[in-house]
Amino acid sequence: MEGLRRSRFPDVRRDAWYADYVAYLEKLGVVVGYPDGLFHAEATITREQFVAMSVRLDEWMELETYDSRRGSFPDMPVSHWAADYIQEATRNGWIVGYTDGLFHGGDCITRAEVATIVNRMLGRTADERFIRHHEDELTTFRDLQNPHYWAYYDLMEAANGHTIVTGAEDETWHEVR
Repeated sequence: MEGLRRSRFPDVRRDAWYADYVAYLEKLGVVVGYPDGLFHAEATITREQFVAMSVRLDEWMELETYDSRRGSFPDMPVSHWAADYIQEATRNGWIVGYTDGLFHGGDCITRAEVATIVNRMLGRTADERFIRHHEDELTTFRDLQNPHYWAYYDLMEAANGHTIVTGAEDETWHEVR
């Protein structure tokens, strides 16, 4: 991918390690930048921004038909710039919000939330039994040791390559790569 594309964002230097990736996602319409015309690579990504990019990628991949509807979270009014994307991600089952019933779109997204959304987008579900019985063979993280953590299995699924045997309802891990 190196050197193939040039981003229209003036703050994305051509020699930046991410420049080609940004230009590619820009071409697909996945990233659109900020209202000031910049990309702001140093900025953290919020939940609403990641969901918007996920839905745009989904549209490009034609996995689902985009359906603009009223937002489903009280903190995401219909007039919010990401309301349609958040509603679409909710309809697709990628996001459920927090226990307080809100989305908290302006909060920075965590790696656990990213892994969970991507797994749900791709229809990937973790084989919890396999993970429990093969933890010593799997890639793990120092800060992820508790299998009771809400995203433990989603993170393990995302972090470990494996071949699978798919069934009617789920996948079974066959071997770890």
